[in-house]
Amino acid sequence: MQDPKTNLFDYEVMTEMVRKFAGPSGFIGAKYFPKREVDSETVTWDVVRYTRSGSVYVDKNAPSIPIGHQPVETKTSVLARIALHTELDQPFLLYEKNPGSFMRNSLEQKLADKQFNLVRTLDYQAEDAYWQLLTTGALNIRLQNGNQINVNYGLAPTHRPVAAVGWDDPAADILDNLRVWKRLVAADSGEIPTNIICSEAVMGYLMKNVGVQKFIGEGYKDQVRETGYIARLLGMTFEVNETGHEVNGVFTRFVPDNIIVMTTEPGSFGRMYMGPELIKTGPDSFEKVLGRWSYAKTEDDPVRKILYVGEHHLPVLTKVDNILIATVLP
Repeated sequence: MQDPKTNLFDYEVMTEMVRKFAGPSGFIGAKYFPKREVDSETVTWDVVRYTRSGSVYVDKNAPSIPIGHQPVETKTSVLARIALHTELDQPFLLYEKNPGSFMRNSLEQKLADKQFNLVRTLDYQAEDAYWQLLTTGALNIRLQNGNQINVNYGLAPTHRPVAAVGWDDPAADILDNLRVWKRLVAADSGEIPTNIICSEAVMGYLMKNVGVQKFIGEGYKDQVRETGYIARLLGMTFEVNETGHEVNGVFTRFVPDNIIVMTTEPGSFGRMYMGPELIKTGPDSFEKVLGRWSYAKTEDDPVRKILYVGEHHLPVLTKVDNILIATVLP
């Protein structure tokens, strides 16, 4: 709880609180995109492919050989802003008129509960953005005013392969597909794929596949007994993602039932930019906050206290060759 000497509605304390809330345990997108704060509502980044060539040896007095990144292109986008609010009830107004220890403990908890509810909405929106990027190679955000933020991250067509035989066929050569795709990512990026994300339906195809069962052998039952799924195959860890969100009353999973996403080490190929918000802290004063923020404001007509929570964000893909999005049900 807050220090009793601190204003219950201090924006710094409220902002610190919303950053402490843990997201839903099933949300794994954030680990693939480490957060980076920027003091701008627009971000620019290079989409990079590293050289795959070596160099020549030089003698002692020869100049060094220049080697640099090979930017495919530079991309620019505005950050997507999310701003949410909810009205606080009468006890919060009474407390503001007569601050003190009376009812403070219960109000702190009520305020935290209301913040948590808004933060959960932020978490769902951010998770949707992560998985749009990871499952389509693009991001399409429609703003309330009808404008759009559209980003094509530039995946090569070879990193959007389609299995020749659908994985729902128990005889499909899933192992060969995975080996070919793993070699492609390694050859193009110079990094070894470590993770595969899929839906429960796709995992079901893996578990019923004759070649996969034979390859794993006795270890198959041990893996399934421990986790309920095949946890590792060909040196890669499988993650089953069944989370999603509700839009207009319809629940949609973040990872479709017809694809897999293969990646290098989480955090090695992208980032989540977090931008600034100007918070009004007095009649003529503002404070800039980078990242997730929260504050409360009193309005006069009618008199009411409003809680605000929000952030500016945008996930970006900086190493386009480090992921592969494969269609397994052609």
